[in-house]
Amino acid sequence: MNKFISSKKTLFEQSLSPQEICQRLSVYFQTPIIPGETLLFFDEIQQCKPALSKLRYFYEKYPELHLIAAGSLLEFAIEEIPSIGVGRERSMFIYPFSFDDFLTALGENMIVEAYKLASPAKPLFEPTHKKLIDRLRVFLIVGGMPEVVSTYVRTRDILQCQNVLTDLMISFKDDFRKYKKEFLPYELTMYLNRL
Repeated sequence: MNKFISSKKTLFEQSLSPQEICQRLSVYFQTPIIPGETLLFFDEIQQCKPALSKLRYFYEKYPELHLIAAGSLLEFAIEEIPSIGVGRERSMFIYPFSFDDFLTALGENMIVEAYKLASPAKPLFEPTHKKLIDRLRVFLIVGGMPEVVSTYVRTRDILQCQNVLTDLMISFKDDFRKYKKEFLPYELTMYLNRL
């Protein structure tokens, strides 16, 4: 765990109210936290289990504060917390772009509408079908990771997209390795060790 996380972890280990925690965060970061206006975002919260266990108190005792907690391996950390507070959390999952999302990012909204209206009785016009197949080929190479799609939209360069994908894969592997002792099942650990 890096020094930054380790030093902030102590803030959540004490019996402080959410308001006191926010006051200390405000002072430390020199940024006011204003209920109803500020969005407090705890990223990679699974690295700080005391913060994770305090979330229910933010909901109960400071409901006017907007708060998001996110983490790539959050579901594993939640399993280790005795009580998160049923009904006090809302899970939202982020998924990669779909083919429709990819086409929309390219500004190809009309082709999305055209293929949704197509049927065996009323097939796509052949040049439109060919264009759609070409876009599908690119999507199968680029994939749906937002940063990669953004790179393709900006550059139309598959090689640059491959570089971004390579960087993402390295980051994912490093991220999983950080938690493998605590969270990863044996099979996934063995797979990552072979990479």
